[in-house]
Amino acid sequence: MANDGAIFISIDDNEQANLKLICDEIFGIRNFSAILFWRGMHTVRNSSKDFNKNTEYTLCFSKYKSKLIPNSDSDTLDKAKELIKGM
Repeated sequence: MANDGAIFISIDDNEQANLKLICDEIFGIRNFSAILFWRGMHTVRNSSKDFNKNTEYTLCFSKYKSKLIPNSDSDTLDKAKELIKGM
């Protein structure tokens, strides 16, 4: 991974916690950026038997977090936008 690189890993709720622990070991806890989550369905299937399990998680880690998070400098923000477009 490049010094200003990041990795986004998508996983379901069954292994999300284990993946976070593994990535903490590989990339270091300080380089954890975020857990992004989204619901796979717009409507929730509620039932009296179970909870809704339509959530996907995306873990984001970077090699050097300080190089990933943009500051208020407009050049840095433009660079961040270009990086996101390329993903």
